[in-house]
Amino acid sequence: MILLKQKVKERVGVKQAIQDRIEKINQGIVPEGYKQTIVGIIPKDWGDKRLEELSLKSGKYGINAAGVDYSEDFPRYLRITDISDEGRYIGKNEKSVDHKDSQNYLLNVGDIVFARTGNTTGKTYLYEESDGELVYAGFLIKYSINLEVANPKLIFYHTQTNRYWNWVKVMSARSGQPGINSKEYNKLSFPLASYMEQQKIADILATWDRAIELNESLIKEKVEQKKGLIQKLMSSDYMVGSKKVQLADVLDYQQPGKFITNNILEDGKIPVLTANKSFVLGFTDEKKGIYDDYPVIIFDDFTTDIKYVDFPFKVRSSAMKILKLTDGDIADLKYIYERMTLIKHPRGSHKRYYISEYQHINVNLPPLAEQKRIANILSTADREIELLKELVEELKEEKKGLMQLLLTGIIRVKGKNDE
Repeated sequence: MILLKQKVKERVGVKQAIQDRIEKINQGIVPEGYKQTIVGIIPKDWGDKRLEELSLKSGKYGINAAGVDYSEDFPRYLRITDISDEGRYIGKNEKSVDHKDSQNYLLNVGDIVFARTGNTTGKTYLYEESDGELVYAGFLIKYSINLEVANPKLIFYHTQTNRYWNWVKVMSARSGQPGINSKEYNKLSFPLASYMEQQKIADILATWDRAIELNESLIKEKVEQKKGLIQKLMSSDYMVGSKKVQLADVLDYQQPGKFITNNILEDGKIPVLTANKSFVLGFTDEKKGIYDDYPVIIFDDFTTDIKYVDFPFKVRSSAMKILKLTDGDIADLKYIYERMTLIKHPRGSHKRYYISEYQHINVNLPPLAEQKRIANILSTADREIELLKELVEELKEEKKGLMQLLLTGIIRVKGKNDE
């Protein structure tokens, strides 16, 4: 018992020491055992190196070739649009490269590519063998990290920090438009621990990555399960006592013009969700959501690609239609919304979704009690998905905090008894 109390006391002391260290560094004070460098305050036994010093060669620009339809006969093409905000290979809408020089632009273990132009300047991707053969495009710059000097995963994690993105912002501003060339990337500096400590830091952060990816996979599974559940619950076998009605018989809509939600960012600005034209249908029953009169279905007929969006969300748009029930005694709005997600595009040939094309569509409407039962089942599925999404966001925040502590050496992972 005495030994246990001593360990607890030591742990509390360690946490206080770390907090004191953080406060000093935030005030620009160099704590004992640390030093001021070009990359900030870091441990005395750490160094700092430029990207060109960490790489086998200077940055190499990608191939200037057009993508072709995906084929197993050719390597896949890695474009900026194939890289997620988290730096992963997306693997959707794949393209291949059919070019005589494509083999000279294949990515290998230890390679990191940096986006060099446009609004995605600074985005990075660390090559993973599991992603298969990839040829990187011309708007990307490749650096092959020297595996004897630095851990590529650790360097990649550095490109996800606030310090890195502040550097990207400053460098882009110098040219007057978003863009960073290889000479500028060459000068990007990183704090560098011993190789063993680099490996341990990378391993710790990779644990959070695995947890995030696992839960994101679970979300995809839950979404697919819900789709199957909707199909089953709304199939003809479950529609005993139902009758066919037109959507126009149970829904009415109004066009609100510009509207503002109460979900305002800290700086007072209200984001706009219309840039990529990917929003079409959503549902909310939030009492303090978008409208005082709830629940409602939101429909955007200026959309070019169907996407179902979680609520409450932040949006201002004159294209939105607010759909409400005309008679709450015969229909449940949540049921109607889920039924609408099953409707294939009425015309299919064009990429515009007009409310007028939906209003005359027939849907099966079971007794109200059955509608509510189905809606409740699907709401439970929604809640499961929502909880998983919240967990993913929590894990991302935890990882972000860990990166700040580990990549700067505020917390050390050198040995068994270190902080």
